Amino acid sequence: MSKITLSVLFIVIGGIIGGMYMEVPYLTGGPGAFIVMALVYSFVVAKREAALMSLALEQRPKTTDVRFREDVIVPEWLQSVPQVKPNPAS
Repeated sequence: MSKITLSVLFIVIGGIIGGMYMEVPYLTGGPGAFIVMALVYSFVVAKREAALMSLALEQRPKTTDVRFREDVIVPEWLQSVPQVKPNPAS
């Protein structure tokens, strides 16, 4: 995540914790803690997603032509399609 996104996340979490401390009605008790946990969880998920995306980009195959790739999965319904022969009358 970028520095701006991280700073906004920490400012929001700090504001919620400050609101809980000053006993703002909407943040006191369970709702404030739940919002903080949700923000922390979303941060963890976003960080994991970014790591998976960078890993996928690093392991990208060199060739872009699908005909030369060996790991292409072809569905069974596509494998069993018969060859269409051209009509000699046309």
